[in-house]
Amino acid sequence: MALAIRRFAAGEGPLFRQIRIDALTASPETFAMTLAEELKREPQFYADHLSLWPVWGVFDGETPVGMAGLNRHTGVKTEHKGVLWGMFLAADHRGSGAAAGLIETVLTGARDMGLRQVHLTCAETNPRALALYRRLGFAQYGLEPSALRQPDGVFINDVLMVREL
Repeated sequence: MALAIRRFAAGEGPLFRQIRIDALTASPETFAMTLAEELKREPQFYADHLSLWPVWGVFDGETPVGMAGLNRHTGVKTEHKGVLWGMFLAADHRGSGAAAGLIETVLTGARDMGLRQVHLTCAETNPRALALYRRLGFAQYGLEPSALRQPDGVFINDVLMVREL
């Protein structure tokens, strides 16, 4: 079955929760949230989030296998900026073009919201994702040292990137 990219509907909180758990299980080192923290969230959190901010998914049939969210800055001077967050695609779908398609869908959503910039952070230890973001027009503007502390005490730097729309 072909993969489909679409926005999660407000009533799809359980599916959103599942892909978040899948992402944190598969790639814990690349996310600021831990699986234990995620599992403490009440089911209503996911429904509330979907009603406030757009989150898109990559679906294999009815099963989400990828996701990315977009939050908008709310200050008068910064409301032209958004943040792409939570980017994830299951390993068996990487290299299919779905990740690029998902990011392009998020960027279209950002344009539709009237945004002029989309920011993101990416773990410096994830060269494949960094290459994808660069290929899609994101540019590095900084590096946050020791952004993510791993359970073993190792720190990972985050690459700060932006895409002008």
